[in-house]
Amino acid sequence: MTPFISPLLSNRETTQFLIEGIVIILFSGIFGSFFNMLIYRLPRDLPLAFDRSKCPTCKNNLTWIDLFPVFSFLFLLGKCRQCKAKIPFRYFLVELITICASLVLWFIFGPTWLFLKFLLFTYGMIIIFFTDIETYTVPDSVLVFFLVIGCSNLYLDRDFKAALLGTLIGFGTFYFIQRIGKFFYKKDAFGSGDVKLGGAIGFVWGPVLTSMTVYLSFLIGGFFGILLIVSKKKTMKDIIPFGPSIIIAFFLSYMFKAEILSYFFS
Repeated sequence: MTPFISPLLSNRETTQFLIEGIVIILFSGIFGSFFNMLIYRLPRDLPLAFDRSKCPTCKNNLTWIDLFPVFSFLFLLGKCRQCKAKIPFRYFLVELITICASLVLWFIFGPTWLFLKFLLFTYGMIIIFFTDIETYTVPDSVLVFFLVIGCSNLYLDRDFKAALLGTLIGFGTFYFIQRIGKFFYKKDAFGSGDVKLGGAIGFVWGPVLTSMTVYLSFLIGGFFGILLIVSKKKTMKDIIPFGPSIIIAFFLSYMFKAEILSYFFS
C-alpha cells in the first residue's frame, strides 16, 4: 500500500511497508528457486546438497546470473545462457507464485503463528502441485514436513480432537474411494500420495476445512478430468494427477469458508 493506494498511512508506516515487501520478495524469491530444485530432484531421487544446479540439456553448471529468481528467466528470454535450450516456464511460475503468496500472507496475517503456519504449508503445497503434475508423485518428504507443522500446531493449540477428526476425514475419505476403485475397476482411484495429502490437510487444519476441501476437490478434479478428455489431451485410461485438484480445493475452501458454510447450512 503506497501513499497513492492508501493515503491513511504515514510516511514512516509507508517506509516500513516497503522495506517489509522488499525483504519478503528477496527471501521468497530464493525459496522459490530452491523449490524448483526440489520439484526436479525429489521425484528423481537426486542429491539435494553438494551438487550444483545444471542445465538439464547441456549439463553445464549454472551461475548466479542463471539462477536469480524471476529476473534470470526474463533476462535470458527463457533460454539457457550457454546452449540456448528452452527453460521450462514452470521455473518462472514457481518463483513468481512463491513471491506473490509470501507477500499476500504477510500483509494479511503479519508476524503471527498463523502466518508462519500458512506460509510453510503453502510452500509445501507449491512443491507438491508441480511435482504431481510433472511426475504423478507426491513427495513423502513434504508430507513429513506437514506432519511437523501439524505437531507444532498441536503443541500451540492443544486441539487434539480437531487434528484426529480432520485426519480421519481427509485420509479416510480418499482411502475409502481408493479401495472402492480397486475393487470394481481393479486399479486405484487415487494414488497413495493423494490419500496421505488428504490426511495431512486434516491433521493441520481440522475437520471443517478438510471436509470442504474433499468435497471441492471432487468437483474440481471431475471438471478438469472431463476437460482434458474432451480436448483429447487425456483418455479414460490415462493417469490424471489429483493432487493439484486437492490443493486448489484447499485454498478455495480457506478463502471462501464462510460463504461455503453459509450455502450449505443457511
